[in-house]
Amino acid sequence: MYSARHQGPGRLAFVDHHLTSQLEANYRLENQLREALLLPEQHVTLRFQPELDMASGKCTGLEAVLAWRDPQRWPGPPMEQMDTITRLGLGTRLKRWAIQATLDRRSAWRQAGSALADLPVTIPLCGSHLTNEPFDHRPLDQFLRDLTAEPFDWLMLKLPARSLGENLHASLHLFKRLERLGIGIVVDEMGQGPWNWPGWRACRCARP
Repeated sequence: MYSARHQGPGRLAFVDHHLTSQLEANYRLENQLREALLLPEQHVTLRFQPELDMASGKCTGLEAVLAWRDPQRWPGPPMEQMDTITRLGLGTRLKRWAIQATLDRRSAWRQAGSALADLPVTIPLCGSHLTNEPFDHRPLDQFLRDLTAEPFDWLMLKLPARSLGENLHASLHLFKRLERLGIGIVVDEMGQGPWNWPGWRACRCARP
């Protein structure tokens, strides 16, 4: 109490020095994340891991995975920090950068004549994409239409199941608009692993 008073109004003091150190570390990490994700192209890179058919071993698609350009600076990969990133309001910005980077990469593959351009790509998103009031005030479908007029029948978007309960009605409307663009939807973390809800066949949740 005396320490908090000595430091001045609005200041906190803790008896537990370990807790103090942990809070200070969290504060530093949040500031680093804010700085880095305002310019994600300078701090984040995109990698693509294969999706394999378990029976044949054939590569059936790719999944976009975020990675730090300087991994020694961070306690773990970006996906391990997603709860913090989303809480800071930076999740949509980061994932939209990932969508743009994926489009750029596919364009480079096509120009090089690579067979990778023919594979479907899955991009994991955060629940904040389901809101119609993101940082740039553009719903996800409008953001995608603004990127390119080309079809998106190669694109799968993976969303966490826990985000659907926040506004299921609005989410279904968004899924229908995404379906018109040819985009598939995968609901992740539902029960045991990724899950496609049969009731969303209109949204092309499953691909042949």
